[in-house]
This record gives sequence, C-alpha cells and structure tokens, in this order.
Amino acid sequence: MDTLLEAILDDDCSKVEKLLLADATLATRVIDAPKLYESKIFHWICVGDTAAMCRGRPMSSQGRR
Repeated sequence: MDTLLEAILDDDCSKVEKLLLADATLATRVIDAPKLYESKIFHWICVGDTAAMCRGRPMSSQGRR
C-alpha cells in the first residue's frame, strides 16, 4: 500500500498502473494508520481513506485544470 501511495504522490502514472494491474484491490483498500505527507503535498491520509481518495487531491499538473 505504501508503494502505491508513494507512486501517486510522485505522479508516477506508469508505476501506479503497474501496481493496480498486479493487485486491483489496492485502489479500494483502506488505510489502517494515519500518515502525514509533507514533501509533495501537505495532507493527512486518514484511517479509512483509500488510495483513490489520495489521488483525488490536485497534486500534479494533470490533476489541475
């Protein structure tokens, strides 16, 4: 799960795709411990959040419109 979140925060779409193709349940698996990300975005990942919720944050030029 941490690998997927890091790939999302790094905006590494090919790595995210590879991880999700290997295990699609990663997209909806819930976070079991809170974690504060301060480097690329300043955001708490809360217990019960999913990787899909993290990707919904406007982190990259692709995400901003």
